[in-house]
Amino acid sequence: MKTSLFLARRISLHPDSRRLSTGVVIAIAGVALALTVMLVSISVMLGFKQQIRSRVLAFQAPLTVTALHASDDNSSRGIEVTKTLVEEIRQATGKDAEIYQVASVPAILKTDSQFSGVMIKGIAPENPLPIIKSHIVAGEFPDFSADSTLYHIAMSRTLASRLGINAGESVNAFITDSRIPRARKLKVAAVFDTHFTDFDKALVFGNISMVRRIVHADSLYASSIEIYTGKDDEAIDLMQRELSARLVSANYAGRIADFLTVSNIHTSAAQYFNWLALLDTNVVVILIIMMLVSALTLVSSLFIIVLERVNMIGILKAMGATDAMIRSIFILVTLRLVATGLIIGNGVALLFLFLQKYLEFVPLDPEAYYLDSVPVDLSAWWILAVNAGVVVISTLVLILPSRIISSISPARAIRYE
Repeated sequence: MKTSLFLARRISLHPDSRRLSTGVVIAIAGVALALTVMLVSISVMLGFKQQIRSRVLAFQAPLTVTALHASDDNSSRGIEVTKTLVEEIRQATGKDAEIYQVASVPAILKTDSQFSGVMIKGIAPENPLPIIKSHIVAGEFPDFSADSTLYHIAMSRTLASRLGINAGESVNAFITDSRIPRARKLKVAAVFDTHFTDFDKALVFGNISMVRRIVHADSLYASSIEIYTGKDDEAIDLMQRELSARLVSANYAGRIADFLTVSNIHTSAAQYFNWLALLDTNVVVILIIMMLVSALTLVSSLFIIVLERVNMIGILKAMGATDAMIRSIFILVTLRLVATGLIIGNGVALLFLFLQKYLEFVPLDPEAYYLDSVPVDLSAWWILAVNAGVVVISTLVLILPSRIISSISPARAIRYE
């Protein structure tokens, strides 16, 4: 192996000492192009999954607990959040799970010239809502722990534009959760824009205490309980089944009064996750095509390099070199080209990805993609994994074509012109 490596390093890739041969250029360009496309494709796909998932989680929790029954009495509608119920949820989801109470109520928001039907989502002060708060475009998200913000709300730019209202102004709200409509004047403390039009146009964030007061419910009332676990998608599905079984058993045993059901985000936001799954399929197809392109260019380049050095092969065979040694020499020579292609491909791909990440110079239509620019996710492990995969596959695809060296006769090779 040391001899093969020494000879492979000594073989010049410049047959006429002025420029690279056609085969060398094709091999380097093919590997660089394939690697660039693969890195950009994977980065964009992961960026889309991360951004879309985080935006969905801003409006819907991974797990949501709701009551199956409904009553005409507002005080009993929803869930009675007792310490026993919270403990049952903790037992199924783990101590690290974040549990938040939510009280939602339908309403009509009306200005002098416009109106719109919405759902007011009353959240607890401890609910962080990081995505919503990071996309505030006007005003400041209210601190719901203060009494002064009881009737403050945060709405989307889409809804504010439809109503013709700005941050700091007030809007009339007509609550329709009972037979007798209730009117309240709410202050728009903040306007956000997540580009998730389906949610932005219909959801308003408010104080959970405000909703409880409007529906005349006590401090234990919640229309739903949202659970954030930080687990992966498969764990969420398993956790849903475990939590559902535990809550049903607790209800039959009399530990909790309500018959509760558990839904997960894969069901409630299935259209978004199906779209992301389609992206996975597209990226797999791209990876396969790029690997084939890289493999074909390397095989073609190996044949060209062998033909350019037939005389050398004949001399090596005449000196006693085995076919296996000569094959390893030319495989190592071709891997030199792969290394050069990897350097160029990584450089081009990472430069593009870094510029896109921080400058966002490639825009998107938010109405179609829910984002205003192409997202990228830069992670060292998958960059290294793609590079390692290219090296491994390149080595494997070169083994079979290199056997052409075995058919070369030393006597004919030395006289080869």
